[in-house]
Amino acid sequence: MLVLSFTVLAACEDDTGPDPGTGVDPEVAQAALDSVVSDFFEDNTSVRTTNGPLGGFITAITGLQPVAPFLLSRTPANPGALGGQVLDAASLLRLATSPVGPPAFASIPAGLVGATCIWNFASPGWADDTSRRGLCGTGNCIRFALYPLGVDGLPSSQTEVGYIDITDETTVGGVGAFNIDVSILSEVDAATLLDYGVTGTLSETMVNLTMSGSVSNGVNQLPLTFTIGGSPINFSTGFTLTIGGFNVGLDFTSDESSGYSYAFSVVDVAGGDEIEVIIGIDLEGMVTSGSEITLNGETIAPLSGNSASVTVTPVQGSGLTEQQIFAFIPLFNAMQGFFTELAGLFAFAMSSTGNTVIIQ
Repeated sequence: MLVLSFTVLAACEDDTGPDPGTGVDPEVAQAALDSVVSDFFEDNTSVRTTNGPLGGFITAITGLQPVAPFLLSRTPANPGALGGQVLDAASLLRLATSPVGPPAFASIPAGLVGATCIWNFASPGWADDTSRRGLCGTGNCIRFALYPLGVDGLPSSQTEVGYIDITDETTVGGVGAFNIDVSILSEVDAATLLDYGVTGTLSETMVNLTMSGSVSNGVNQLPLTFTIGGSPINFSTGFTLTIGGFNVGLDFTSDESSGYSYAFSVVDVAGGDEIEVIIGIDLEGMVTSGSEITLNGETIAPLSGNSASVTVTPVQGSGLTEQQIFAFIPLFNAMQGFFTELAGLFAFAMSSTGNTVIIQ
């Protein structure tokens, strides 16, 4: 895993802090984003199911060659580093959009279309409860019962708390191409916690996919929009989110011929102030020209060096000290965590179509 380690050079003595009108407080924005990740993702039984070992069991049934979302690293990033989780998520996205040959049958086994699967506690795995056929609807769907999860991510009690429905209406759209159409609906304790889908076109040379819908904490809903375009090898992806008085966003581009680049941005909704970190890394691991941190479009710190040691050089008179600039790094690590969660949901949906490859 490649992680960018940052070193901030000393700023000038007269750089005492941001102008009072600057509304982007990195600690406040980080707290807001951490709260979203914790409340809507980490504490969400449905999300935990999709990105844990239980999700791997589900995709083993619904996908011809399943991606196992739980293999995606969710370990906290080094507080002085930036970029590791983004690259992990990007690798998962690349695998999740690498099509196999056109399937000869629906990804959900014909004998299980419309089935409700329950967990077999005697021999870990899913069993078809034939008395509950048709509960997932009338399409090419399958339902899995959900249970309280233990620390190992597997059911810890036989008491059902909800379900997750997967409906895959993906069709072959041409030679080696697919019209992706898969939806995920999950309810726990009578509350809809996941309601999203992935649609678009996928082939060996082209990716044009959008994940949209919402995730809920049982009380409030968080809208999701996540796009990926290009090819399975060279692609761009990104998201935006409004939370806690801030608009945050990430754009990531991967190109096997030149390297990769990404941009994190945070905008204070009330005041309109924006801070952005733009980083490019070439094939030799060097930081590319134009990499920088900006405040309201003005460069406050050019970035240089290489992926092992990125140097941040505050601009004289920018109004930000090296400590204040360094304070933005944990915020961007929190944004990586959010990006990782979105990539995991995307991969789970894509793996349920049967058109993805196994993570080695």
